[in-house]
Amino acid sequence: MTSSQAAWGSLRYYDWSIQSNIGRWAVCTDDEHGMAVLLYGEWTFDQDDVAPGHRPLSPSETALLRAAWPSPGHSG
Repeated sequence: MTSSQAAWGSLRYYDWSIQSNIGRWAVCTDDEHGMAVLLYGEWTFDQDDVAPGHRPLSPSETALLRAAWPSPGHSG
């Protein structure tokens, strides 16, 4: 499994995949209002899906995401 993340201001990008054949990515905001998913995508051998929107994360979802992904720092 490979994973990466990047940050710019209040935007966060998360990416993970298994042998480059199956994966997911997300673009989130993280600001004084909490975290929210703006874009979400996943791919498999035969399919690519993207879901745009603005889905606020609950405090427990935010805690899980932050625990799995240490802060990348800020740039820009």
